[in-house]
Amino acid sequence: ECGNTFDFIIIGGGTAGSVIANRLSEVSAWSVLLIEAGADPPMTAEVPKFYLSLQLSCIDWKFTTEKEEGMYHGLINNQNRWPAGKVLGGSSTIGRMIINRGDQVDYDIWEQNGNPGWSYKQVLDYFKIYEDQKDMTELQCRELFKYHSTGGYMTVDKFRSREPVIDVIFEAAKELGYINIRDPDGAKQVGFFTTHATIRDGERSDTSKAYLRVSRQRDNIFILKNTKALKIL
Repeated sequence: ECGNTFDFIIIGGGTAGSVIANRLSEVSAWSVLLIEAGADPPMTAEVPKFYLSLQLSCIDWKFTTEKEEGMYHGLINNQNRWPAGKVLGGSSTIGRMIINRGDQVDYDIWEQNGNPGWSYKQVLDYFKIYEDQKDMTELQCRELFKYHSTGGYMTVDKFRSREPVIDVIFEAAKELGYINIRDPDGAKQVGFFTTHATIRDGERSDTSKAYLRVSRQRDNIFILKNTKALKIL
């Protein structure tokens, strides 16, 4: 109604939308509009242990899977909850904060199947661009550090609290012949390991906090909250 036009309009300020809005607005000559159905994350989203309380709340789309025979026995109507964030930062705001790049072999297979540029060696550079690694295990080991970087937007670390049962599980896995892996995103990925997480100083580091907090200071980005896009022309 105001008649404004933009070079780029991004529908959804979730995990991906926040990143795209930030990267596009780095070019000062481009105007960017970000449309999000939700609002800013509540303060409770900062606390890692509160993630379950965020699901089925007003910042969750409350999706469920379709009823399917042979699936989700023991659940009502054989349907499972499928949480999705209705908030800036999207599902990175209500999820478990676990971050894992996936198996390197999968990326190499994608390239072999006709997708040039998708080998793990090539996408690794992009993984390192976003990362601000805080885990000293990786930073102090030359072999592991080549898979990581510092200074990126997204803080990555290990959970500092560690339940005693984890050591018992690792010992049991070792007895069965599995290896314990120091870095789940390193050279070896088949085995048992503690995951990395998007966490900073004991608080959640979602994409809204990591990417939009910076880009909001720019004059060329505009964010519409509590707004839905009804039609793409």
